[in-house]
Amino acid sequence: MVDLSARSIRHVCWIITACLCLNIGSLQAQPPKLAVSSFPLDNITLTPPTTKEFAAQLAGETWCKAAPAETKGAWNQLPAGVDRSQWVSVVTVGFKGQADTYAFMFDGPQGSISMATHIPFREVWLPAGVAAWVWPTDSILGALRVGYQDHLQRPSTEGTLALSVVRWESSAADTVATSKTSNLDDAQTLAPELVLPSMEVMAHAAAFEAGWVPTARAEGPVSNAAEAGGSSAICEVKVEDQACSFRLKLRDGEKEYVVTKLHVPWETYHEHLVRLFRYVKSNRGVSDFSQIARHPVELLAISDGKLACLLNQELAVFDLVQGKKTWTTEPMVKPPGYLPIPQYTALPNEKGIARLLRYRPALAEFNWESGKITALAPAAADVRHRFSTSASADFVTSNASTVSLLREAKSVWETKESDAVSAGPLLTDNDVIYGQVTGRLVARSAKDSKVRWESRLPGSLYGKIVPAGDSVLVFSNTAETLVAVDVATGKEHWRCPVGDVLLESPLIVGKQVVLVTKSNRLLLVDLTSGKVQNDLQWPTWLVSVSMINSRPEPLLACSDLQGTVTLLSPKDLNPTRTLLVGAQLTGPLLYADKLSYSWPVPQAVESEENLLAEIKDGPVKSGPALLAADVQGFLYILPLSSPE
Repeated sequence: MVDLSARSIRHVCWIITACLCLNIGSLQAQPPKLAVSSFPLDNITLTPPTTKEFAAQLAGETWCKAAPAETKGAWNQLPAGVDRSQWVSVVTVGFKGQADTYAFMFDGPQGSISMATHIPFREVWLPAGVAAWVWPTDSILGALRVGYQDHLQRPSTEGTLALSVVRWESSAADTVATSKTSNLDDAQTLAPELVLPSMEVMAHAAAFEAGWVPTARAEGPVSNAAEAGGSSAICEVKVEDQACSFRLKLRDGEKEYVVTKLHVPWETYHEHLVRLFRYVKSNRGVSDFSQIARHPVELLAISDGKLACLLNQELAVFDLVQGKKTWTTEPMVKPPGYLPIPQYTALPNEKGIARLLRYRPALAEFNWESGKITALAPAAADVRHRFSTSASADFVTSNASTVSLLREAKSVWETKESDAVSAGPLLTDNDVIYGQVTGRLVARSAKDSKVRWESRLPGSLYGKIVPAGDSVLVFSNTAETLVAVDVATGKEHWRCPVGDVLLESPLIVGKQVVLVTKSNRLLLVDLTSGKVQNDLQWPTWLVSVSMINSRPEPLLACSDLQGTVTLLSPKDLNPTRTLLVGAQLTGPLLYADKLSYSWPVPQAVESEENLLAEIKDGPVKSGPALLAADVQGFLYILPLSSPE
């Protein structure tokens, strides 16, 4: 038996990858010769590898040959006698509990950056129960290999940016709101001289990641760079206690753009800087952004100036007026083996106001203001769409093959089916309607659970059952067909073959229904006949489609994998407006009739609890807007009309 170590297995995988790359011509015939320099600019207890140590690690890989390039210069100064096209500068920056490693090359125009590899890492808990730094060698070397291949193919002549990073010299003219009594640097934890060199590195890496090609060092007055055929920028940095504030001034031709972000915690410097460079031109449709988590966020509902969302599958509510998190279900101290599970959602009540609910292990409701939980019923639902409520405030849930009707925290009736319940249930004024994996659709009396009617539909029924006037719409996954059934008799009105499964539940718009498939198609179906009136193929992967009903004219808001939010007319699926977020979005979009176009700055900033501490520069404009979230926990304001 052959005993392969983890490193040997990794080498084999890289050799296979290299061979595949050779077949498509993306890898050079001979391993590239690289000169490597290493620069530690960190304020952490871990000592990064020296130039010689990093070159030795890199020389042990299969895809390149590496030699150390000793230098006493700065991270962006070419060592003497080294070919610029072969030099890689590996820079590590860090503050307390987080570090970031970057790899740069400088063979673009005027020495501009043509490759940037970014690896963030933290202190980790070891099996012995102690926190320690572990150098992520494999991750860094693997990212460097991938980044170098991208560097060979990526053009470096577009978007050249002469970038300078300087200390933000505050003046009486600054109207920036802060949490301190002084507007000067207030760094009780980190001194400015320790932060600014790292900020220079992070700003260049962030500019590159945002799509610019920054120069290693701006030559001459920054304002003259645009006249030379490129753009120029000054990133001003104000060092505070455990945070930084940034002001980015970018000149592109005759136009100058200014973006400011305040009180950014050191753990999120890189992410915020990327977005500063990405949104410096305000015509992209994003008014403001703030990171409320370090992991994906799923938006649930907005109610009276408060936002409910899922953070790491835990429920959290933010006050959008005061700019802080109000409460969360996430425990402050997590017990051993803690693992969050899907169990929270929001449903509109009879007035259209969202109710914050827990659907397992027992049905309960949260108070928007305090987070206080009230038990509703002992029954549970295994999936968030498998329960429903009506105007009478009753609930109906399904769990496996059991369907329960609940009223005032007590069970009215419960029935068990021989086959799994996979569609619905839907609670109407008179009935409980649900579908099964066998294609059986059942309506039971809400009063006594007696079967009022049942229908046999094709295939296995799945998902929400959607009320539509005198009909209900139910979808068959195996038959890939939408069926309209009379709500009173169970008589089938029509079938609409879709040819795919659905990404979203059917959306009702007047006398039409909008279907969104997992193959990125939008279908407009007549609610009376079931005939397809329009079929639109989306050019990229759709993330979500939301209905905006609070406007004079209803709209469809579609988000896709390219970071674009498109507004469509539900009458004909024609686009009316495009908003470019430029980040990988996740979860649904939320609409608010009136929302401030900038996040507020609270009067008192309370360390990391201040998740929405952002700029407030003069009167805050407001109006109708969408909220969107991305996979890195950032929240975006997308105005939909001219601000008031």
